[in-house]
Amino acid sequence: VIGAMPTNCTSIGRYAFENCSGITQLEINTTNTVALWGWCFKGCNNLTTVKATNVRLPETGPFQNCTNLIRAELGSKEHMIKSIGSWVTPFTGANNPSLVIKIYMDRNAESEKSLKTNNIATIIQYSSNGEENNIVIGLKYRGTDIAWKSLAEFEEIKDVNKITEIRENSFDGCTELQLETLPNSIETIGANAFRNC
Repeated sequence: VIGAMPTNCTSIGRYAFENCSGITQLEINTTNTVALWGWCFKGCNNLTTVKATNVRLPETGPFQNCTNLIRAELGSKEHMIKSIGSWVTPFTGANNPSLVIKIYMDRNAESEKSLKTNNIATIIQYSSNGEENNIVIGLKYRGTDIAWKSLAEFEEIKDVNKITEIRENSFDGCTELQLETLPNSIETIGANAFRNC
Protein backbone atom coordinates (compact mmCIF):
# COMPACT_ATOMS: atom_id res chain seq x y z
CA VAL A 1 0.00 0.00 0.00
CA ILE A 2 1.25 3.46 -0.84
CA GLY A 3 -0.17 5.99 1.60
CA ALA A 4 -0.30 9.72 1.14
CA MET A 5 2.43 11.12 -1.05
CA PRO A 6 4.75 13.71 0.51
CA THR A 7 2.98 17.06 0.55
CA ASN A 8 5.68 18.69 -1.58
CA CYS A 9 5.54 16.04 -4.31
CA THR A 10 4.86 17.51 -7.76
CA SER A 11 5.87 14.69 -10.11
CA ILE A 12 6.06 10.91 -10.42
CA GLY A 13 8.46 10.07 -13.24
CA ARG A 14 8.21 7.66 -16.11
CA TYR A 15 8.24 3.98 -15.10
CA ALA A 16 8.80 4.98 -11.46
CA PHE A 17 6.77 2.09 -10.03
CA GLU A 18 6.52 -0.13 -13.11
CA ASN A 19 5.69 -3.77 -12.28
CA CYS A 20 5.64 -3.18 -8.52
CA SER A 21 3.41 -6.09 -7.57
CA GLY A 22 3.33 -5.11 -3.90
CA ILE A 23 1.24 -2.00 -4.54
CA THR A 24 -2.42 -2.73 -3.88
CA GLN A 25 -3.78 0.76 -3.16
CA LEU A 26 -2.66 4.21 -4.20
CA GLU A 27 -3.68 7.52 -2.66
CA ILE A 28 -2.39 10.89 -3.83
CA ASN A 29 -3.90 13.68 -1.77
CA THR A 30 -1.47 16.59 -1.89
CA THR A 31 -1.88 20.35 -1.96
CA ASN A 32 0.40 20.48 -5.01
CA THR A 33 -0.70 19.20 -8.39
CA VAL A 34 1.17 15.96 -9.09
CA ALA A 35 2.11 15.07 -12.67
CA LEU A 36 1.75 11.35 -13.41
CA TRP A 37 4.25 10.82 -16.22
CA GLY A 38 4.15 7.99 -18.71
CA TRP A 39 3.76 4.44 -17.45
CA CYS A 40 4.59 5.42 -13.85
CA PHE A 41 2.41 2.61 -12.45
CA LYS A 42 2.41 0.39 -15.53
CA GLY A 43 1.97 -3.31 -14.83
CA CYS A 44 1.17 -2.96 -11.13
CA ASN A 45 -0.93 -6.10 -11.34
CA ASN A 46 -2.12 -6.09 -7.74
CA LEU A 47 -3.20 -2.45 -7.73
CA THR A 48 -6.96 -2.46 -7.09
CA THR A 49 -7.84 1.11 -6.08
CA VAL A 50 -6.53 4.55 -6.98
CA LYS A 51 -7.60 7.87 -5.49
CA ALA A 52 -5.68 10.88 -6.73
CA THR A 53 -7.41 14.15 -5.93
CA ASN A 54 -4.97 16.66 -7.43
CA VAL A 55 -3.18 15.32 -10.50
CA ARG A 56 -2.48 15.98 -14.15
CA LEU A 57 -1.87 13.43 -16.88
CA PRO A 58 0.67 14.81 -19.35
CA GLU A 59 1.65 11.47 -20.90
CA THR A 60 0.09 8.20 -21.84
CA GLY A 61 -0.34 5.01 -19.86
CA PRO A 62 0.18 5.85 -16.17
CA PHE A 63 -2.02 2.87 -15.23
CA GLN A 64 -1.42 0.74 -18.31
CA ASN A 65 -1.93 -3.00 -17.82
CA CYS A 66 -3.11 -2.67 -14.21
CA THR A 67 -5.26 -5.73 -14.76
CA ASN A 68 -6.77 -5.93 -11.27
CA LEU A 69 -7.77 -2.29 -11.04
CA ILE A 70 -11.43 -2.08 -10.04
CA ARG A 71 -11.77 1.52 -8.85
CA ALA A 72 -10.03 4.70 -9.95
CA GLU A 73 -10.96 8.23 -8.94
CA LEU A 74 -8.94 11.09 -10.39
CA GLY A 75 -9.38 14.77 -9.61
CA SER A 76 -11.90 16.33 -7.25
CA LYS A 77 -14.46 19.09 -7.19
CA GLU A 78 -11.75 21.38 -5.86
CA HIS A 79 -9.13 20.22 -8.37
CA MET A 80 -10.76 19.52 -11.71
CA ILE A 81 -8.44 17.95 -14.28
CA LYS A 82 -8.02 20.62 -16.93
CA SER A 83 -7.21 18.46 -19.91
CA ILE A 84 -6.09 15.06 -21.11
CA GLY A 85 -4.45 14.96 -24.51
CA SER A 86 -6.20 13.09 -27.27
CA TRP A 87 -3.28 10.64 -27.43
CA VAL A 88 -3.16 10.00 -23.67
CA THR A 89 -4.77 6.70 -22.69
CA PRO A 90 -4.48 6.38 -18.90
CA PHE A 91 -6.09 2.95 -18.52
CA THR A 92 -5.11 0.95 -21.58
CA GLY A 93 -5.07 -2.74 -20.69
CA ALA A 94 -6.88 -2.20 -17.38
CA ASN A 95 -9.56 -4.69 -18.30
CA ASN A 96 -10.99 -6.00 -15.03
CA PRO A 97 -14.73 -6.58 -15.63
CA SER A 98 -15.54 -4.75 -12.38
CA LEU A 99 -13.61 -1.62 -13.33
CA VAL A 100 -15.22 1.72 -12.50
CA ILE A 101 -13.44 4.97 -13.33
CA LYS A 102 -14.58 8.34 -12.03
CA ILE A 103 -12.84 11.48 -13.22
CA TYR A 104 -13.60 15.06 -12.27
CA MET A 105 -12.86 17.19 -15.32
CA ASP A 106 -13.18 20.69 -16.55
CA ARG A 107 -16.26 20.93 -18.75
CA ASN A 108 -14.25 22.07 -21.75
CA ALA A 109 -11.66 19.31 -21.58
CA GLU A 110 -11.52 17.34 -24.78
CA SER A 111 -10.95 13.96 -23.29
CA GLU A 112 -13.72 11.53 -24.05
CA LYS A 113 -11.96 9.33 -26.56
CA SER A 114 -8.70 9.11 -24.65
CA LEU A 115 -10.45 8.16 -21.43
CA LYS A 116 -12.15 5.14 -22.89
CA THR A 117 -10.72 1.84 -21.77
CA ASN A 118 -10.35 -0.26 -24.89
CA ASN A 119 -13.22 1.78 -26.36
CA ILE A 120 -15.82 0.37 -23.97
CA ALA A 121 -16.11 2.92 -21.19
CA THR A 122 -19.22 5.03 -20.78
CA ILE A 123 -19.05 8.77 -20.35
CA ILE A 124 -21.79 10.88 -18.79
CA GLN A 125 -21.70 14.57 -17.94
CA TYR A 126 -22.98 14.98 -14.40
CA SER A 127 -23.57 18.20 -12.50
CA SER A 128 -23.11 17.90 -8.76
CA ASN A 129 -23.94 20.87 -6.52
CA GLY A 130 -23.74 23.13 -9.53
CA GLU A 131 -20.26 21.96 -10.49
CA GLU A 132 -19.90 19.92 -13.63
CA ASN A 133 -17.69 16.90 -13.79
CA ASN A 134 -17.32 13.85 -15.96
CA ILE A 135 -18.31 10.45 -14.74
CA VAL A 136 -16.40 7.83 -16.70
CA ILE A 137 -17.90 4.43 -16.11
CA GLY A 138 -15.76 1.47 -17.06
CA LEU A 139 -16.33 -2.16 -17.88
CA LYS A 140 -18.72 -2.77 -15.01
CA TYR A 141 -21.29 -0.45 -16.54
CA ARG A 142 -20.67 -0.88 -20.24
CA GLY A 143 -24.35 -1.69 -20.74
CA THR A 144 -24.06 -5.35 -21.69
CA ASP A 145 -26.25 -6.71 -18.90
CA ILE A 146 -27.86 -3.53 -17.62
CA ALA A 147 -31.56 -2.75 -17.80
CA TRP A 148 -31.07 0.99 -17.82
CA LYS A 149 -34.08 2.34 -15.94
CA SER A 150 -33.51 6.08 -15.71
CA LEU A 151 -29.90 5.23 -14.84
CA ALA A 152 -31.06 3.91 -11.46
CA GLU A 153 -28.53 1.08 -11.57
CA PHE A 154 -25.59 3.46 -11.88
CA GLU A 155 -24.57 3.63 -8.24
CA GLU A 156 -21.86 6.16 -9.08
CA ILE A 157 -24.54 8.71 -9.91
CA LYS A 158 -26.39 9.69 -6.77
CA ASP A 159 -29.08 11.80 -8.42
CA VAL A 160 -29.97 10.99 -12.01
CA ASN A 161 -31.83 14.28 -12.34
CA LYS A 162 -28.50 16.10 -12.24
CA ILE A 163 -27.31 14.49 -15.45
CA THR A 164 -27.07 17.27 -18.02
CA GLU A 165 -25.32 15.62 -20.94
CA ILE A 166 -24.51 12.26 -22.45
CA ARG A 167 -21.19 12.78 -24.20
CA GLU A 168 -20.35 11.64 -27.70
CA ASN A 169 -19.67 7.91 -28.20
CA SER A 170 -20.79 7.19 -24.63
CA PHE A 171 -22.74 3.98 -25.23
CA ASP A 172 -21.46 3.15 -28.69
CA GLY A 173 -21.58 -0.61 -29.11
CA CYS A 174 -23.60 -1.44 -25.98
CA THR A 175 -25.66 -3.97 -27.88
CA GLU A 176 -27.78 -5.18 -24.95
CA LEU A 177 -28.53 -1.81 -23.38
CA GLN A 178 -32.19 -1.67 -22.37
CA LEU A 179 -33.22 1.97 -22.45
CA GLU A 180 -36.57 2.96 -20.96
CA THR A 181 -36.38 6.65 -20.08
CA LEU A 182 -33.95 9.55 -19.85
CA PRO A 183 -33.91 12.12 -17.04
CA ASN A 184 -35.65 15.40 -17.85
CA SER A 185 -32.47 17.28 -16.95
CA ILE A 186 -30.57 16.13 -20.06
CA GLU A 187 -29.80 19.04 -22.37
CA THR A 188 -27.43 17.42 -24.86
CA ILE A 189 -26.96 13.98 -26.36
CA GLY A 190 -23.67 13.84 -28.23
CA ALA A 191 -22.83 12.39 -31.62
CA ASN A 192 -22.82 8.58 -31.76
CA ALA A 193 -23.97 8.43 -28.13
CA PHE A 194 -26.15 5.35 -28.71
CA ARG A 195 -24.64 4.18 -31.98
CA ASN A 196 -24.84 0.42 -32.58
CA CYS A 197 -26.97 -0.17 -29.48
